Amino acid sequence: MSETELQRIYWPSEDWKRLIFLSRTLGKLPSDLRKFKQATLIIGTTASKPNWVYRRLESHHEITEKMVLKTKDGRDAIQYVFCDDEGEVLLDEKVDIKVYAMTTKEHEQWRREEAESE
Repeated sequence: MSETELQRIYWPSEDWKRLIFLSRTLGKLPSDLRKFKQATLIIGTTASKPNWVYRRLESHHEITEKMVLKTKDGRDAIQYVFCDDEGEVLLDEKVDIKVYAMTTKEHEQWRREEAESE
């Protein structure tokens, strides 16, 4: 998938907080976040609270780690979101999607390297 089609976003980045806040409060995405509307697949940290919690916030700056869904062992939960019709087409076409097993340590290192390269 191209960089436009596949987007990644993780807690605790400012963009993650902004995207969650605006998505949950039905706000319009600014131009620098519109790439997520154009994506076919978004991979990122899962927010855990219902929409009404985010609607009560004044801004994305109030989002805390307590609003991140955690796995049983305390790691941030990751979700894969297939967007709009393009995501449905991708799944319908039975495109080969490769899944690579990683240890927690390997995943955290990969995330650090990705963040440093942005």
